[in-house]
Amino acid sequence: KGKKDKSNNRANTHNHARPESSKSEEEKQNEAPFNKVWRDMFPPPSVVAESTIEELRAVGLSNRKASYVIDIAKHFVDGRLSAEKLDALSDDELIKALVDVRGIGPWTAQIFMMTQLNRPDVMPTADLGLQKGAQRLFGLNKLPSAGELEAMTKH
Repeated sequence: KGKKDKSNNRANTHNHARPESSKSEEEKQNEAPFNKVWRDMFPPPSVVAESTIEELRAVGLSNRKASYVIDIAKHFVDGRLSAEKLDALSDDELIKALVDVRGIGPWTAQIFMMTQLNRPDVMPTADLGLQKGAQRLFGLNKLPSAGELEAMTKH
């Protein structure tokens, strides 16, 4: 799989929020209601990256999840991840970049790509439900491996 073709039918419905200072008042007024809620609800990555685990525990996160949230925020602050990269990287490049974040594995990266980035051509081959479905559909004696499941999806 190569770089994503910008001319494909993948809708870019994920709002890649820019820092508040770069949004005009008109842009803020015309923003979809859903995006307004999320923009106002969450602090920018720079604030999260400087947060302590204790501060994030105070809003309901476990120690482990707080460390994951801080790590992904740091990836956005230092440029390892960005809204532009989420859209521009090939599937393989994006999976690698996401898996570099503590707490994100291949399955999470693939599901994120499918559900949030509208990349329907991603196959979460480590998904147990898909493996069981393929086993039943093809009458296999055992669950297919990730590689076997990937091979089954090739045209």
